[in-house]
Amino acid sequence: MIKKVICLTLILIILVPTGALCVSEDTKHDEDLKEIFWGKYTSYDDTEELIVLQWAVYFAVDCIAKPNSKASDEIGLAKLRGYGIEGVPQQVSDFHYEGNKFENQYHERYTHLGWDHVYGSGRFDSLGNIAHWPEIRKPLLINAVRQVFIKGKTDLGSTIDIGGWFHQPKTDMSDQQLESMAALIYYVHVLGDHCYNTNSTSIDRIPLAKRTEDNKDPSLIFDLKKHLRVLFRDQQNSSELRSLMKEMDNIHNDVLVLLGDNDYPPSDAQFESYRGYAKKLMNELKKRIPRLLEDSDFFLDVFIEPAA
Repeated sequence: MIKKVICLTLILIILVPTGALCVSEDTKHDEDLKEIFWGKYTSYDDTEELIVLQWAVYFAVDCIAKPNSKASDEIGLAKLRGYGIEGVPQQVSDFHYEGNKFENQYHERYTHLGWDHVYGSGRFDSLGNIAHWPEIRKPLLINAVRQVFIKGKTDLGSTIDIGGWFHQPKTDMSDQQLESMAALIYYVHVLGDHCYNTNSTSIDRIPLAKRTEDNKDPSLIFDLKKHLRVLFRDQQNSSELRSLMKEMDNIHNDVLVLLGDNDYPPSDAQFESYRGYAKKLMNELKKRIPRLLEDSDFFLDVFIEPAA
């Protein structure tokens, strides 16, 4: 019986299209990232590069690796290793939240509090950095972005690399731009949770806006604006970027008016308005960022006219 199951699994792996096997568990988040790249209502098929980034952000932000982890997680991890990404753990269990008695319900508080947040320095000091954000998760996402935008998929040519010819970088993105692209992908995910999840876990996510904020203690909008300026450094004077920044400022101010002296919605009724601003911000990103990417060589050099 076991042999039959193994044979059937191998047949399915051979016959089923790669894209179907490689979609991560974060369906809504996957669609958000796709629309951030190509706009809402896009008819483009998922490219391998997009699928790699979808898996990378899932593992970096959401995977909790419970003992009964889904078999698809192993497929996703193998997908990342097969693409050549550095720092990919050998097993899904490396993503387990050691000591997290709440399991999935409060997983956000250990990965969703900000791109540069120091876990163990805030509300959840007693549990500390149990998700290994700086050691495993954040580097994994950065390495995935670097592999997709600079190195490309590992293949025979890149292994042999006669005279270094095969190692020519795909784009001229700087290290700062690479990290800001990774941060953008991260914040699209966290923003999605503000759109889809409940008020009961809102304090487990970096707030949309804060009355007092700076680089060391930012809000989501504050930090996202910073990374967008770095990522689109060559389009600082473009009307598209200026319009996006202005709209983000407007949403930021509206959230502050809604919350008063609070950083998080104090009631479920208020949370519905808060969620509305999160959705408005997501729609604005899906409207503006694809246009900025269309004018960015680093994006076009990698995502060239994906098949419709």
